[in-house]
Amino acid sequence: MVIERKKRSEFNLKVELSIEQQEFIFKGILEGRSVKSLCTELQIPFNWVFDYALKDPEFHKKMQKTREYAAHLTVDDLLHIADDAKTMAEVQRAKVQSENIKWSAGKLMPEIYGERIELNMNHHLDLSSVLLAAENRVLPLLAAKSALVTPPVDVESRLISDSRASFESGEGNDAGENIPEELMDLI
Repeated sequence: MVIERKKRSEFNLKVELSIEQQEFIFKGILEGRSVKSLCTELQIPFNWVFDYALKDPEFHKKMQKTREYAAHLTVDDLLHIADDAKTMAEVQRAKVQSENIKWSAGKLMPEIYGERIELNMNHHLDLSSVLLAAENRVLPLLAAKSALVTPPVDVESRLISDSRASFESGEGNDAGENIPEELMDLI
């Protein structure tokens, strides 16, 4: 069986459903009947109900609420769907029915009957004031630490540069008397 899909422009927006027809449809949905079977009984084309829902937002809203309420009722029946099953064929039939009920309820109301919990949070958290306060607490500590720690001094290169300076300036009687013996070979 091939179901032809209509283009949006092909919907019959001139459809009218009487109050009695609408109430019949709502009552039938609550009883667990399909919209198709209700349309057959009313002797109207199947798509009229959905075309009318496009036309009348109030009818659409009532139909949606009716379907949600019917889903609650049907899900409640899941607890006893296999109570009367005696044979394996009846158990399999109950299993298929329960799977169909769970699927349709999960699609109609995923927040209640969905299998997956989906959490969507969109919250803006401004941490700039917290970071600024932390920086203000750390800066004095860093300044105190840098004041206590002096840069490392390379003693050997300082001795050599001081010795060269005194050697070149000619200080002392003997040009080599201020230079330690260990450093004389480096000069």
